[in-house]
Amino acid sequence: MKSFLEPTESGFGQLVRFAAAGLLNTAVDFAVTAVFLGIFTFHYGYIPASCIGFLAGVVLSYVLSVRWIFTVRSVSDRRLEFMLFLVIGIIGLVLHAWLLYVMVDTSPAKEMVMTLTRKLDFIFKMEEPDVWFSKIAVTVIVFFWNFYARKCILFRSK
Repeated sequence: MKSFLEPTESGFGQLVRFAAAGLLNTAVDFAVTAVFLGIFTFHYGYIPASCIGFLAGVVLSYVLSVRWIFTVRSVSDRRLEFMLFLVIGIIGLVLHAWLLYVMVDTSPAKEMVMTLTRKLDFIFKMEEPDVWFSKIAVTVIVFFWNFYARKCILFRSK
């Protein structure tokens, strides 16, 4: 029987582990974002703050992906593998920033987000609840992009 700490060949097991790793990556992302929201206090400051947090999560994601989640590695050159992993992450980052901008600063998406955060006021009792609500939604969307792009490009059977 394989240890829980060893990578798995099961696609579902990989998705579950990617999700578990994603929770840890997200905690790092949100913590770093919170720190930088305090630093970048201008109107669009949430975008660089969120991007820095997102990139911190990408680095942790790489380590967990190659050591715990996936058994097969399609690219033998580790530098190239990391660069491709990073490119997928950067595409995810652009998607993340764009979706965050759309949800926070454009109408009618902004109106929808503000309506939802008002209805969920008991959860989002913090500064800028629209940013945090949007960040949660965007994180879920980008999670699926990251998993399937990385599995299909970097961690597929040859």
